[in-house]
Amino acid sequence: MQIRVVVGGPPRNEIVVTAGFGEFRCEWRGREEVPTGSVVDVEIEVTENANSMQVVGTDATPGITSVDNRVTIIGRIAEVEDEDLYVLDLEPGIIMVDRPSQPMDVAVGDLVSVMVEEVLAFPTNL
Repeated sequence: MQIRVVVGGPPRNEIVVTAGFGEFRCEWRGREEVPTGSVVDVEIEVTENANSMQVVGTDATPGITSVDNRVTIIGRIAEVEDEDLYVLDLEPGIIMVDRPSQPMDVAVGDLVSVMVEEVLAFPTNL
């Protein structure tokens, strides 16, 4: 996924980015500081189970946004891998989230929302 850095910072510090579908905060996991204004290809990782996952209406817009100390991810379930991992299509971009600890009645194609506290950004264009 390609992001544009709104507020840069050194490794293991919070930065603010946009990705064409929303502005959100994440922890930068690159080896060097990422400067404000740079465009970087990254893999986004969610560090917690998707326990807050819920199916949302079809009028919701896929993407990632931050409000206060929570990050909201909205995406369409593109794939379920080994029953432990959901692949969400953010249209464009994908993100993988660990399934909720309690089974959910969701299927490929459902539009879902997940609220988490921490998102990590790993650069992929090294």
